[in-house]
Amino acid sequence: MNIAFFTDTYHPYVSGVANSIDLFKDELEKQGHQVFIFAPLLKDENGNIPKDGPRIYRIESLKQDVFSEFTLTLPNLPPIFHDFYKFKIDVVHSHTPFYMGMYASIVALFYNIPVVHTYHTLYEKYTGHSLFKNWYSMDKAVMSLAKDISVFYSQRCDALISPSEKVKKMLQDYGVKNDISVIQTGIELDKFNNVDKNYLRSRFKIPADKKIIMYLGRVAQPKNPMFFVKMFEKVVKEDDNCILAIIGSGPSLEDLKKEFEKKNLQDRVIFGGFANRDEVPKCFADAEIFVFASKTDTQSLVLLEAAASGLPIVMLKDEGLTSVVKDSENGYEISNDDSKLYSQKVLELLRNSDLRAKMSTKSVEFAKQFSIQNQTQKLLNLYLETIKFHDKSSWRKRLYRGLNKEINLKDFFMEDGKFKIVQKLKKLRDKIKS
Repeated sequence: MNIAFFTDTYHPYVSGVANSIDLFKDELEKQGHQVFIFAPLLKDENGNIPKDGPRIYRIESLKQDVFSEFTLTLPNLPPIFHDFYKFKIDVVHSHTPFYMGMYASIVALFYNIPVVHTYHTLYEKYTGHSLFKNWYSMDKAVMSLAKDISVFYSQRCDALISPSEKVKKMLQDYGVKNDISVIQTGIELDKFNNVDKNYLRSRFKIPADKKIIMYLGRVAQPKNPMFFVKMFEKVVKEDDNCILAIIGSGPSLEDLKKEFEKKNLQDRVIFGGFANRDEVPKCFADAEIFVFASKTDTQSLVLLEAAASGLPIVMLKDEGLTSVVKDSENGYEISNDDSKLYSQKVLELLRNSDLRAKMSTKSVEFAKQFSIQNQTQKLLNLYLETIKFHDKSSWRKRLYRGLNKEINLKDFFMEDGKFKIVQKLKKLRDKIKS
């Protein structure tokens, strides 16, 4: 099967969407399928263009400040789509409702290919993180518009995927009537088993008797990193035999460092920077507890990775992310952003090795059901069902057949055929009206 992924978010930008795409791509290709990725052309922090592997195509893009978490691809028709038919794509999988999602819909329509869409991001929850964050009404309106566009787009795809029950429920509350398949991204479980320890301890010279509390992920406002300052301040007042390790990078990193300095905690906090996929299991192997404060995540792969590493997890309560963390079984869910209760649960785990061991066993047990092999098979089954439905009754199929009586749709993407296509579409419209 040939599969086309379209995304507004990809490397070198660090995000759960990019990680999800890579995990599914790698497993699909292991099983003999071909995956083509269409993504924005981005430069890394050093201004370098990434060196991509085969079947990855970059589209010119612009950096925009209205919603800095996402990239704005240029509103033109990239040359690569002129020859899209050569890829012989069986299914298009969109990972965004915006520009790259629109490209996905256009090429799918004119090449008669079904579209599967994954609703990755709860845009409404990102209020406070756009250019207009200091103007509440404007900021909320921008996020609401982003949500409305994404819902509109989702309802017009052949199949819709939610990465968690949380997102499925919210989509239903938004009024989405489509069937929604819940398919969480899986992980490569083997990479988190029997990992050698001391990677972090040797790198940062952490004494063996110091217990490590860890956060790993993007350091950005939607992830609520400032909560860790309040939490850790309370923890060290009761137990100074611990270290907080923040592994990751992002736009809020410098502000977070300053907040820890204000509390005179900088000597107790380690900032490990970005960890690549090979380093992540090594980081988890040295930790005793994983902490998590985001309430905007739709599935949070990092929770699954922490569980697979056998870590107890303390998180702020977030309905719908309970498939990985079950309160009092492999960790704790803290309601109402209660930093005092949160710190008490962290201290309880630090002081009780038997409790940590019990929760560690449960974490590994819960993670096993989310292997990348299992989740990829669910995705493949959905692809096959969608293709079958599309061939029988999709509105795209009917439209394609109707239009193809008048024009050769492949000419749509040829430079010399653009104006001819417009004229023929006008004639077809007049026929329909008459």
